[in-house]
Amino acid sequence: MATNGGEPRDSSAASAWQRMMRSAGSRTFYQARQAAS
Repeated sequence: MATNGGEPRDSSAASAWQRMMRSAGSRTFYQARQAAS
């Protein structure tokens, strides 16, 4: 996978998370984050 904007390789995982977040919606992610806390 090519890096976006010259981001580090680890960014690939972050990119996947961002895609999931956008697909599921930031609301779901926010709730999940609060529940995890």
